[in-house]
Amino acid sequence: MKGLEGYVILIFLLLIVQARCDLTLPAYTSSILNTGLQQKGIEQAAPEKIRSAALDALFLFLTEEDIETVDAAYTEPDAEGVRELREDADPETVSKLLMPPEAVLFQMQNSGAGDLPLAAVKASLKTGLLTKEGFLAQVDERLQSYGNLSESFLNQVAVSFVASEYSALGMDLSKIQKSYLLKVGMKMMLMVLLMTVTAIFKQPVQRDEVDPAKFFKKAKKLEAIAYKDGELFGNATITLGKYNTKKKNLKATFKITSFGGKSYSKSLKLVPDVMDRVMDIRTP
Repeated sequence: MKGLEGYVILIFLLLIVQARCDLTLPAYTSSILNTGLQQKGIEQAAPEKIRSAALDALFLFLTEEDIETVDAAYTEPDAEGVRELREDADPETVSKLLMPPEAVLFQMQNSGAGDLPLAAVKASLKTGLLTKEGFLAQVDERLQSYGNLSESFLNQVAVSFVASEYSALGMDLSKIQKSYLLKVGMKMMLMVLLMTVTAIFKQPVQRDEVDPAKFFKKAKKLEAIAYKDGELFGNATITLGKYNTKKKNLKATFKITSFGGKSYSKSLKLVPDVMDRVMDIRTP
């Protein structure tokens, strides 16, 4: 193993990279199917842009504390009454707060009555016929009536609200979807390329070519394990002579001590193929 420590560490790191890629690739495939195709490339329930009137409608379904959190996450309305998600805002927190009201509001708007239910809620809250606490309790009751809704289902409905809002703002949903699919597709291609490179480089690393003359000038005695008929036989000590650069061979004396205590010695000349085997025992 001497001299191969770097290769061992390299192979170990490549195995980690390959395992990471194997685990990440299915997630990209899922993102293409769920976010790219089903959600039209819209990644979160927090709109990047939203009309001030639409955000005010969502505020009806939030507590005062949550309203402050969401309101601070968006810029002030521009001349056209459009607000944008701030760069320093936490999209995950905003999405979690907006997901339920977006789902309810989207279903109210698509119930066939248009904005009438929402207008009635605003009027009732304004005149005092309905309190904010009572209304939020009704909203929670309505959500409960849907059964055990998973967060993924609520997110899909909320994303549908975001998509309708983007359409109202004149944003190109097809462009958003294509941009997302291209982004994830490029990541997948890079991941596959990385996996291919990793698979190539983690193949067994061959010992660098070693000049026999230099090797055997340093190596005078090698220790090895002796085998006989495929079974462990004993310990072997190889004493090396001077390397003949012209004939490309050298004289070596093998002394084998069996596990039974008997010793055997033999001198012979090593030809290139055998010398390669000897150099593989240990690189000095």
